[in-house]
Order: sequence, then C-alpha cells, then structure tokens
Amino acid sequence: MLNKIISLIDPFPWLAGKAPTIGLIFSSHSRLNNILPVIDNMARDFGIPLIRNGFGSLLQIVIGGDGTNIATVRQMPDLQVPVFGIKGGTYNAAPLIEADKVSATLKNFLANKYSLAQRNLFSIGLPLRTIGHDRYGDLILGYRSRGQETRLRVINEVVLNYIGDSPLRIEMPEAGFNFRGNGFLLCTALGSTAENFSYQGLEIPYDHSGYVFTPIAPYRRLDAPTEREAVSGVIELGSKQYIEISYLRQSFYVKHGLKLHIDNRSPIFIPRSIHGKELTRVKIPVYKEEPWRTIRPVN
Repeated sequence: MLNKIISLIDPFPWLAGKAPTIGLIFSSHSRLNNILPVIDNMARDFGIPLIRNGFGSLLQIVIGGDGTNIATVRQMPDLQVPVFGIKGGTYNAAPLIEADKVSATLKNFLANKYSLAQRNLFSIGLPLRTIGHDRYGDLILGYRSRGQETRLRVINEVVLNYIGDSPLRIEMPEAGFNFRGNGFLLCTALGSTAENFSYQGLEIPYDHSGYVFTPIAPYRRLDAPTEREAVSGVIELGSKQYIEISYLRQSFYVKHGLKLHIDNRSPIFIPRSIHGKELTRVKIPVYKEEPWRTIRPVN
C-alpha cells in the first residue's frame, strides 16, 4: 500500500510532498448514492484516504449540480487540486462527468492517465463590514477603515443592480467601458451561459481565458448623437483593476443603493447613505485569480 501511495506523488505536482488524500463533497439533493461505493472501493484499492465532507490534497470529488460545485470551488483552500465534478444535482449546466463514466475516468486519473481543463475565475474586493440585515432579508454593508477589504471569490458571475430612480455612470477604464445604465454583469467563461445570457450577453466556451462584461439597461442621450450605447464584450482582466460607479443625481427612494449578487448567493446591499453621508462614487476592485481545474471525462 505504501508503494502505491509513493508512486502517486511524482505524476501529480500539486501534491508538493504532501500525503495524497481525496476530498468528497456530496449534495444532499443528489440521487447518486450508488456512486459512493465505487469511489470508496477505488480509494481503498489505491491506498488513499477518502475525506468525506472535506477537501483533499490529490483530488476533490464533488457529487451534485452547479450549486454544489460552485460552493465547493469557492471554499477550496488549494485551487491547484483538480475537481472531479459528477453530474448529480437538480441543475447541471456546467460540464460535469456523467455517472456512467465515473469509474473509468477515476481509474484513469489514479493511473496517471488524465487530462485537465482550466476554468477561469476572479475575485472582488469589498471595503466593507457587515452591519446586519434589513427587513427585505438583504445583507447590509457599511464601509471599513481605509485599506481594509474582504475579497470574495467569483466562479460564475457578479451582478450589480441599482435601486433608485436615476441611472448610474459605470466605468471600467482598462476594458474600455464608460456608460450610463442600471448595472452590469461580470462573468467568467462558465458564468457566461447563465444569467448573462438572459441580458443578451455574449456566450463564450467554458475553457476561454477571457471574461464577459455585460451592461444592464444601458442607454445613450438622444441629444448626443456621437454617444454609442454600450454592448456586451469579452475582456481580459489584469492582476487588479477597478469598476467605478458614480451616482448621477440624488435619489428619493426610501431604500436606494447598490445590490450585489455573487454566484446567486444571497444579495448584498450597499446603501448609498452611510452614517448620514450620501455617497457619490463607489470603486470596486477586481482581481484576476489563478484558474481552477477539472478532470476531463474519458471518451
């Protein structure tokens, strides 16, 4: 058994001297209970510990749909560890492995006969702290001291909408976006097929290295004939850049501000008025992250 474990270390460079383990996350909604004995037996045959409801150093197996896979990748401590996503959820738009290919694909991986696919992602920084929840159930944030921020990993998309009675000025200078509208979507290649598509955003292949920026309800002034309406486009992210949001005029809504949705999690509400002071501008930093990786199924 020890020889089998040692023989696994060289073909998998992300182990970096760590003992190989396999993590397993299983969705409570999945009906693929018959897959678990296959995984148990194969891990036992190769002498590799299987960590249920945890993260592995050699491989991360996820049984479920899009939501389970996204939640797992968001929390993984090491994105170099490839994800073995098995289709078994209520919604399976992501490229996951079919149940009938699990055994052969897993056996090939453990025998060092595998191929990896890269999936891009990014993170956003919020210089905010939690205040509480409002009567609508939204998380309310207030500003922290200068220089402090919380970075949130984004696997699919971040969606920003404005709650108010006037449009926003939204700028992403490095990507060439400068428009007025009600918000935007910034998507990974995987996320370009989801909510982005309903806003007439561009769809790109899962393994594309770019990102999609899609304006929400952009418009141009009729008295400015040279102004062009912003449209969805594929962009490249630098290591760090900003999305700048400016309020064009005072709002009279009782609840007004910015609402952020990240990978369809509970919305985050950033009020326009903080400690009695009405904001005129918000800058959201965007960071390019190293891609995460998935196992390609056998043909």
